[in-house]
Amino acid sequence: KPASKGVNPDEIVAMGAAVHSGIMGGELQEVVLLDVTPHDMGVKVAGDKMSVVIAANTSIPTRAKKIFATTEDNQTFVAIEIFQGAEQFASKNRRLGRFVLGDLRAASRGATKVEVSFTMDADGILEVGAAEVGTGRAASVTIEASSGLTADEIAKLGARVARR
Repeated sequence: KPASKGVNPDEIVAMGAAVHSGIMGGELQEVVLLDVTPHDMGVKVAGDKMSVVIAANTSIPTRAKKIFATTEDNQTFVAIEIFQGAEQFASKNRRLGRFVLGDLRAASRGATKVEVSFTMDADGILEVGAAEVGTGRAASVTIEASSGLTADEIAKLGARVARR
């Protein structure tokens, strides 16, 4: 997405700092600050589509779930690929992780249902689980909040700050 040209980022940061200072100092009492999810979060489904489970700007902590069905006859596993972003196609969004739910009961396409749940805590830690409806077979993965920087980039930034 192109950057917004209607807002000066420095002014927004300054305004946010002033509001936070007023709240911490007890001068502003009517303001409620909510932590929210910065991006849509969801899973990749057939055709590389992004199926959003938690929408951007949802207050956290939060929990949401969706039910999906198998797409092939006698399918015995599903690969759950987790993405964040606003693009319609999953491959154009940021991939956060992947896990497999196996040993599904073999059945005709669409007969086996899998419930996928997303739970995000106040620290931005995302837990994604998948369970076969009816049998309880389940698998999950936990995804820690990340800046998107590599370990090398973080080390360089730390060294730069230490020099100041």
